[in-house]
Amino acid sequence: MNLLSRSRFLPALLLFAGANAWGAGPGFNILDYGARNDGSASATTAIRSAIQAAKAAGGGTVYVPAGKYVTGPIELVSNLVLQIDAGAVLRFEASRDGLTYTKGRLEGTECITPVPLIGGHDLENVAIRGRGTITTDNAQWMNLVRQPDAAAARTVWTGILKALDLRRPVALEDFQKAAPSLRPSFIRTMESKNILIEGIHIVGSPMWTIHILYSQNVVIRGLTIETFPGVNTDGMDIDSSQDVLISNCYLDTGDDAICLKSGKDADGLRVNRPTANVAIANCTVHHGHGAVVLGSETSGGIHNIVASNSGEPRIRTGFPDTGFQGAGTGPGVHAHTGCGKSCRAAGPLPGRHRAGEQGFCGHGHVSGGGSRRIKEHRARRQCTRQRQEGHRRNRRRHLEVTVAGAYSKIARVTLAPIAPPSQLAI
Repeated sequence: MNLLSRSRFLPALLLFAGANAWGAGPGFNILDYGARNDGSASATTAIRSAIQAAKAAGGGTVYVPAGKYVTGPIELVSNLVLQIDAGAVLRFEASRDGLTYTKGRLEGTECITPVPLIGGHDLENVAIRGRGTITTDNAQWMNLVRQPDAAAARTVWTGILKALDLRRPVALEDFQKAAPSLRPSFIRTMESKNILIEGIHIVGSPMWTIHILYSQNVVIRGLTIETFPGVNTDGMDIDSSQDVLISNCYLDTGDDAICLKSGKDADGLRVNRPTANVAIANCTVHHGHGAVVLGSETSGGIHNIVASNSGEPRIRTGFPDTGFQGAGTGPGVHAHTGCGKSCRAAGPLPGRHRAGEQGFCGHGHVSGGGSRRIKEHRARRQCTRQRQEGHRRNRRRHLEVTVAGAYSKIARVTLAPIAPPSQLAI
């Protein structure tokens, strides 16, 4: 009997996965609403019109047939299937034109963020599926946030983070001023339930590729995600969400592959919403800072996690001493814990240190158990006494990780051989 079959929460989750929660309903082909399949004109209006027609009908399937399409952000509605057929390529241009802002969460802090390229909030019974491709250019998004106006907004964002750490109120106007310095997620659902993301091929991402935020009953399976070497392009971020099944995916990412989060520091403690009941199985990670990663934002707690037959052949990582009672070790698992600024690694993190030196977590701390403080290395990001106390409170009260079986050790992750997407059984 394997780990998945022994889990306490998986029977209900698997029942959900097999249920017909995403009925097809009537069909709405975007070509009938004016889209051109040669990429010669924007399909944004046509796609939005098809989605609104499906909404007016009480739900349905919006079809993106084979062809090349250029589009802006796509806002989903409940009771919808977005079917991206084989041979279809949806390209999202890196542009602020048509990019609006909404409430969200970025790296564990609630704020005003750009809308996701595909997604929405308060959704129910939504599927994004098919054998087509969605794509964007990470480098172009990075160029946008390096513009002078975005640099000024970044200064405001830095001030917001400092104020929140000190538990000082932040005005809505400041969040709005900071928003242009932020990049959108590719796919994000927020305060949603009964979500299926299946089969599609994702190439490139503005930032996080799939962000499941405050959502419940989510199945992600059979995806091919290729975002390497894009900046901050996590494959999947499960953020203060419950009852999530991830299986049979191929990930080649510029950051963590599959990451579990639940809020950061004082703001995360205020929200206090855990990530719980997550099963990860049969996933292959080609590039990634970590295959299955906990944190670094963990203020809301992380509970009931199963990871089986999902690994990361190229990165030397482990599960170090993070304060977990009885925490086990295993290749392909990398944990960040506590305040989000203090990290330890079982091995050096690639690109974060010079040969012959101890590894750095990228926040100015020494990894590998060293105690020497590197003042010249991002000294401005050192933990304050208050943040360190928050770390201890976090670990003691909020970070509880249990898994199937003995419920006292992190599941050992078996390395999977690297195979090109065309050869994966997805």
